[in-house]
Amino acid sequence: MSPIYDRGDHSSLARAPHSDLPTPPQHGTMTGDIKAIFQSFLARLEYRDPHTMPNASLRADITADIVAWKAGLSAKMIDGLTDTACTLVETMFPHTDYAHQRLICLHTTYIVYIDDLGNRDPEALARFGQRVAARESLGDPVLERLAGQFRDMYDMYPSIGADCINAATLGGVAGNHVELTTEHMDVAPGALRYPSFVRGLTGYAAAFAFFNFVQGWRDPADGFYLQVVP
Repeated sequence: MSPIYDRGDHSSLARAPHSDLPTPPQHGTMTGDIKAIFQSFLARLEYRDPHTMPNASLRADITADIVAWKAGLSAKMIDGLTDTACTLVETMFPHTDYAHQRLICLHTTYIVYIDDLGNRDPEALARFGQRVAARESLGDPVLERLAGQFRDMYDMYPSIGADCINAATLGGVAGNHVELTTEHMDVAPGALRYPSFVRGLTGYAAAFAFFNFVQGWRDPADGFYLQVVP
């Protein structure tokens, strides 16, 4: 598993004159085409590498937690989960304190793991919400930890934010199951919004948006941040 974010130097892509912007090729290898598309996208965003430094303490903490799952993961998988989660948090949430960074990191490792779990045990994903509601065993140590975070969110985030994070998490797990069970389903020509609908479920986007607005960051009566989330 590779990190979500590229730590390479993209300075050559930033603020380039429009005439110099790379454009997606019309043909070529799939890997080359995808790379060119992303380069063009980053250039047009005037993207700059944040050069965020790795947090060694956070990475050691997250690695220790993953090992404690006792989920039979390889050393390579453990390293990949740690790097993916920590790179995301180091890049996106440096303004939050260590406790919140750790919470978000663990949440990220759980949902990445769940994506893999669904290929091995789709039933675990199919019944996740039902089992959580019934307070039944979830049948997997990582699912148990994810469900435990539902309570933790209310200590770390305003109630509206915690509600939305938990709702997005339930929707994400359901979306993973939808992807698995509809992999070979023909999509009708008229179902134009279906791909976006599924992607919206599986992206956990709302959760990661609300992760920015921690408990106590402003007066609880100030709900203006809700307009920023979308």
